[in-house]
Amino acid sequence: YGDDLAELNDISSHRPKTAILYNIQKENRLIKQLQKENEELKQLVTEHRSVLEKIMYKYRQDIQQLILMNKEETKAINIFNTLLAQ
Repeated sequence: YGDDLAELNDISSHRPKTAILYNIQKENRLIKQLQKENEELKQLVTEHRSVLEKIMYKYRQDIQQLILMNKEETKAINIFNTLLAQ
C-alpha cells in the first residue's frame, strides 16, 4: 500500500510539471507567432511609410508648381490690366 501511495504521489507530482511544461511550450509557440506577425507588421508599416513619403513629395512639388503658376498668372493679369488702362 505504501509503495502504491508513493507511486501515485510521484505520478501526481509529475503531472503538474508536465502541464506547466506543456503550457510554457504552448506560450512559447504563441510568442514566436506573435513576434513573426510583429515583424511582418513592421515591414508593412515601413513600406507604407515609404509610399506615403513619395506621395507627399510629389504633392509638395505639385503645390509649389501651382503656387508659382498662380503668381505668374496674377502678374500676367496685372500687366494685361495695366495695358488696358493706358
